Amino acid sequence: MTSCFSLVREGTDCRQVAQDSGLELKDYGRYLQGKCVDGHDSQGGNCFTVYENGFTCFHCGLGGDATALWARVKGLDQYPAALELAQKYNLTLPAVDENTRREMVQRRSEEDRLFSLLTEACGFFHQQLTPDRADFLRRRYGLLPDYLREKRIGFAPVSTKALREYLLQKGYTHREMVRSGLFYEGREGRTPFPVYRGRLVFPYWEGGRVVYTAARVTEDTPPVKEGPDTRKYLKQRTHQSYPEEVSPVIGNRLLTGSAARPSPWVAVVEGVTDFLLADQLGLPVMSPATVRFKSEDLESLTHFCQTKEVVFVVGDSDKPGRAGAQDTVQALEKRDLRVFEVVLLEVSPDHPALTASDREDLNKGKVDLNLWLRTRPEDPAESFRGLLGNGLSLPRRAVLQDLKELDTARGLKSEMVLKKKGERILADLRQRGTFYREPEGSLFFFRDADHRLVRIGEKESATVDLLVLYGLNPKEKAFPYAVGALEAWARSNGSMVRVHGLSVYDPDRFTLYLSDFQGGVYRIQPSGVTHQANGDGGILFLNPPDAEGYEIGEPETAEPWINRLILDTINFAEDDFTREESRLLLETWMLATFFPAIFPTRPLLTILGDQGSGKSMSLQLWLKMVFGSQAELMSLPRAEDGFIAAGANSPLMFLDNVDTPKDWLENKLATSATGAKEPARRLYSDQGIVAPRIQSFIALTSRTPCFTRPDVADRMLVLRCQRLTGPKRPPAELFKEIATHRGDLMTDLVRRLLDTVRALQATAGSPAENFTSEFRMADFTSFLLRRAHYHGKEAEAQALRLCQKLVRAKSAFTLEDDLVWELMQLWLSDEVNRGFPITHRSLMLALGRIAAAEGIRFPYDTPKSFGYKMRAIMPDLRNYLAVKEYPPHHGHKQYSYDYRPSGEISRGDYLTSG
Repeated sequence: MTSCFSLVREGTDCRQVAQDSGLELKDYGRYLQGKCVDGHDSQGGNCFTVYENGFTCFHCGLGGDATALWARVKGLDQYPAALELAQKYNLTLPAVDENTRREMVQRRSEEDRLFSLLTEACGFFHQQLTPDRADFLRRRYGLLPDYLREKRIGFAPVSTKALREYLLQKGYTHREMVRSGLFYEGREGRTPFPVYRGRLVFPYWEGGRVVYTAARVTEDTPPVKEGPDTRKYLKQRTHQSYPEEVSPVIGNRLLTGSAARPSPWVAVVEGVTDFLLADQLGLPVMSPATVRFKSEDLESLTHFCQTKEVVFVVGDSDKPGRAGAQDTVQALEKRDLRVFEVVLLEVSPDHPALTASDREDLNKGKVDLNLWLRTRPEDPAESFRGLLGNGLSLPRRAVLQDLKELDTARGLKSEMVLKKKGERILADLRQRGTFYREPEGSLFFFRDADHRLVRIGEKESATVDLLVLYGLNPKEKAFPYAVGALEAWARSNGSMVRVHGLSVYDPDRFTLYLSDFQGGVYRIQPSGVTHQANGDGGILFLNPPDAEGYEIGEPETAEPWINRLILDTINFAEDDFTREESRLLLETWMLATFFPAIFPTRPLLTILGDQGSGKSMSLQLWLKMVFGSQAELMSLPRAEDGFIAAGANSPLMFLDNVDTPKDWLENKLATSATGAKEPARRLYSDQGIVAPRIQSFIALTSRTPCFTRPDVADRMLVLRCQRLTGPKRPPAELFKEIATHRGDLMTDLVRRLLDTVRALQATAGSPAENFTSEFRMADFTSFLLRRAHYHGKEAEAQALRLCQKLVRAKSAFTLEDDLVWELMQLWLSDEVNRGFPITHRSLMLALGRIAAAEGIRFPYDTPKSFGYKMRAIMPDLRNYLAVKEYPPHHGHKQYSYDYRPSGEISRGDYLTSG
């Protein structure tokens, strides 16, 4: 039978009991603190601390659970105090006879005495913890000084007398020391001998007192008879193993800590230090401090986890750890618990937090939770929650039971049952997150558990995954009713937001937010980089499909991995730009894609070159760096609806080998570059017309471009490359290298983004910000100049030269293979025609005669159509020709044409505001 003391402990919050008892304590949220209940006032009145499940005094060693506290304050014996608390907090205690009551009180009395002894002993051990040993615990296990003090983690001295004499001074007898399990019984009347010598001691806390301990070997651990003591961990003696010497109240315990607090989930971890670091972070974890649970431990674990919605089992990543975790999962599943195994991801062997022991473990293929948490760059607790994934979003068992009961409910028509299922799911989700909507009509649900955004829609895979958790699949009749309930609520009550896919820039605060694709966001400001949860501050990201999470190191010291693994893979031609200039332009465009807010017009990156030049590979590697191993280049969609859908749902659209003409392509490229909206009927709905926003930055690769219309060419950044010579590395090898060093690459990327944010702040309001040029993509040239200006005069001078070249390069692309331009060059080969005034009609006739002589079909047969053509290409002609306009002749304008001197550009091609 569970004792009344256990029932009261489980049914009360010791903090509330302390406040109701009249104690004057300061509320620090997780705990209360103040003057000891016994009246002494050490440490400035902060020696006495009350937690949810117990209290302790760091000065006098007093501790216990809610019953012990109430008894102490009210001057009651333990049993009457338990009865009072049960009555006060409406707890039901089982009726017991006098003999049972007497046994409970006797056991409680022995518990109080022996647990107080253990608590005193751990206080003594903590006093022996030198600064060097505390620093070792910080470096090796991430345990901070305040946590070491709170948990009384300490060191057992090698001396056989020190602990015994200390406990004798505190009033404990030799027999109690042996009964506690901390001492061996002395032979032939000799004094007790301590179990722990030269070891780090880790207490197990329960109800405000230490109830058990384990100790780790150190270099000071003395040898045993057989030689060195090789036992890594040594546990306290228990009644189960030594029934004649150790009290029945001393037995194997589970490390619980934060797991005892209210939480819908708990993680079962393997080792003591795994537990301690996770507990320090406030995560609900528990541990048997062993690879495999014993049968009695499994029963205790099952009892503990029955109040949890889901249990996660986190073993070490080596074979014994995985096998033990799988055994635990199977054992708990047999006990009707919802259990998931969590596999720890790999840790980089170059991480600066690694110790020599960590590297030894990594070489053996072992990653434990302590190591994994210590190597997270930002907020390890949030990283761990992200690792748990969908398990945190599972519906409560009560909800699933309600849905099951609706299937057998009497008196309800089938349609009403389907509607009620949708309503029940909606009600549960409203408690577990928030609904949102975008101005364009998209609907979303934000899951609080993992900070993930789910797009709502009957055909949306994320919605399918969400409703599958409730036992609904798309083929069931209830599925559309559930989706309809979510859509109706989001449309009517969802908060209006703007959802982002990759990044968002706030130009007023010079702050860039970058999604980590796992429920977190890197906030990049001139002062540095921090990490926050998705949704904080109203910044919401929707993960692109198949995007993989990543973590960064220290951006300020990042190495140039992007140069080595991506930018150096493309063989730029020495044509419009030098190779160095082409690489700078490509890097600038890549960085620009993270700052959509300052790009109302978005340049279309176009990389031209033959097969084997690296044009496609460089873009492919960039995508895999940003989004992960599943990211791929796109082929040009067959229909414009596919183009619009891709552009509206992805922050980047990289189109490979765009060599086949599409009658809609140039129109869509032009509108995409200017950010225009595309009217379209809402898919899978009759809600009318919506206007999806093409948000993508678009890159294209081509050998024979079919999108040279002047208004499209005006918006292009054209880079040319040539075929690579020499041996080529297999794509699989390049992709593996990107995957291996993705963390390094993303750290390098964040360094460049941080540098860019600082440049944008430093150049705000400067001439560089308001730069103008005949290159139509002025936002891009301004971005280029602002980054260059920040890096000094030499970089700025290079950027200014590039701005001039961009205009000429755009014209070269527009006029490439242009029939009129080719014929004009033949016409100008006769020096008589240079500088000679001529009307468009006369020029049309002259070019027509040259075309006929060359056997070329000339498509212009009226002055009007030819005039349209000349007006379209005139800005580009001016970059190669000196064009002079004359007064009309018989009502028709005349122009003269002549080649410019080498290197000369047209007036107005390069203008700045300053």
